[in-house]
Amino acid sequence: MVVELIKNILVILTLVGTIYIVVYLLSLLFRKKLKINIINENSLFLAFIVSLIAILGSLFYSEILGYNPCKLCWFQRILMYPQVLILGIAIWLKDKRVFRYVFPMSVIG
Repeated sequence: MVVELIKNILVILTLVGTIYIVVYLLSLLFRKKLKINIINENSLFLAFIVSLIAILGSLFYSEILGYNPCKLCWFQRILMYPQVLILGIAIWLKDKRVFRYVFPMSVIG
């Protein structure tokens, strides 16, 4: 029962994340036409939430459901796990320059 609920929550969060990415890309494409400042103002917090959900999802599937991650998944995890800590500290310090450190980790991962 609880496992099914968590699976459904992860599915919903994946859909919300996909919608977020599409809206963000549209706001970049039509910057002058769309006045969406919510994403730009909260980008650091949203990046923290995305990385936190990614970690919780990967731990749920491997530790609770018992799925063994593949070799490439381990590389993704190695680069994703520190991002929660880095982004959390950046939120606390209000450091918008953290993009320089987190973006290369996301691209490589």
